[in-house]
Amino acid sequence: MKLLQILFVILLFTSCQEEQKCKYKISPIFTSVTSPTSKIKDHSFDHKGTKATEKATFPNGVRLELFQTICNDSQQEYHFFIKGDFRNQPDDFWINQAAQQFFNMAGSAKEVEGVSAYGVLFQNDPKMYPLGEKVGIQDGIFVKIDKLVGIDESQVIITISQGAG
Repeated sequence: MKLLQILFVILLFTSCQEEQKCKYKISPIFTSVTSPTSKIKDHSFDHKGTKATEKATFPNGVRLELFQTICNDSQQEYHFFIKGDFRNQPDDFWINQAAQQFFNMAGSAKEVEGVSAYGVLFQNDPKMYPLGEKVGIQDGIFVKIDKLVGIDESQVIITISQGAG
């Protein structure tokens, strides 16, 4: 019985330790969704510790699910859900879709206009981004474009990661 109590105290102690000190704080990327001029619909932001999930729907019906992990390193994984049957599309279609989704997102809210720079990168040199491969685009910043294809809906997945400097 005492062993069980000791294990319980150890478990309690380890679960109540001080939170990790992070260089960066996690926050939603869409901050103007309550504005009357916002084009974002069905917005939600949930977070716990260093992980967050943000969801939004754009005027063209594309849904975004953004998974963020931010502390001293950061990773943002954008899942854009697009309606249609895209099973037979070549890789360059998906790279173009990644660019188009960032352009669309940039036009939907002033605070995310900067993501259009990624769209320009993808559009200017699509061969530099083979599907499923992590590509360094700047010191410590990496991008990976991927797809998840369904019959009626598919996902363009863009992962942007940055290591602690």
